[in-house]
Amino acid sequence: DDSRHTLTLGADVQQESLVADRLSRVGRRTRTSPFAQHQWLVHRALNVTIAPGFRVDVDSQFGTVPSPKLAVRMDPHERLVLRASVGRGFRAPNFKELYLTFENPSVGYRVVGNPDVRPETSWSMQLEGEWTPSARVTVRASLYRNQIDDLIDTALDETQANVVYTYVNTSSAITQGTELSLRVRPVPGLDLQVAYVFLDARDLQRDRWLTGRSRHRGTFRARYSHADAGFSATVRGSLVGQRPFYETDANGDDQEVMDDLYLSLDVRLEQRVGDLVGLFVGADNLAGAGGRYLSIRPRGFYAGLSVDY
Repeated sequence: DDSRHTLTLGADVQQESLVADRLSRVGRRTRTSPFAQHQWLVHRALNVTIAPGFRVDVDSQFGTVPSPKLAVRMDPHERLVLRASVGRGFRAPNFKELYLTFENPSVGYRVVGNPDVRPETSWSMQLEGEWTPSARVTVRASLYRNQIDDLIDTALDETQANVVYTYVNTSSAITQGTELSLRVRPVPGLDLQVAYVFLDARDLQRDRWLTGRSRHRGTFRARYSHADAGFSATVRGSLVGQRPFYETDANGDDQEVMDDLYLSLDVRLEQRVGDLVGLFVGADNLAGAGGRYLSIRPRGFYAGLSVDY
């Protein structure tokens, strides 16, 4: 039955060239990535679908890397979807990670690229379930594990007197955990979403937690819109637990420093005036999160006008 099979063939071709004041040199790269995927509907009643795939990245700067994958889906109930996947990943460092030279005096830090950063490769596995008990409620849960080699990570450059971040490779790392989310639409126009993420992220080379990765993170978003009145309001934020960082002491040993948890909170209000004009006001980082290890902009307010034509 041909209707049970879908074959997809294609190629992703990228030619990148970037010149900017914030880059220490001109960036040029070509990448050609042919790919193929075969989707097979094994069982119609339960919507059991198997989708093997294969991709090859041919990068002018970093060579050739194959990436196979396999995904499976099953709907045991009309309101329940189960998914599983496993695959190999490849990510070449972008020009920012290689050559960026950026300074943010308002926050007090610099970011400097590292031209010696290598691509990262990984094996990833994920299990996910999505339950929709009603049209207004969606619950999603997932388990994941990533085995990463040459992970591209940020690090504080201890050789600099000021706060300077750069990019480094971690030889081998594991990130694994779970994510739980709930989306509720209790009344027309109101959309509420909350999520919790538990992350176990370890640097296997140094046998320690990965820099700057929090084990616990909660996010939320509330959006209300009234189409007839042309009004919308969005509140979103995240509560991020303690994060480990490492500083070198006088003996040359790395000492773990735990940064405090923080709350990030953003608000935006918009009012449409006719079909073409929109007025908006908002605030970023309303809770005033910041610190030595948190490179985000301080509390700020804005207002503006948009015109669609």
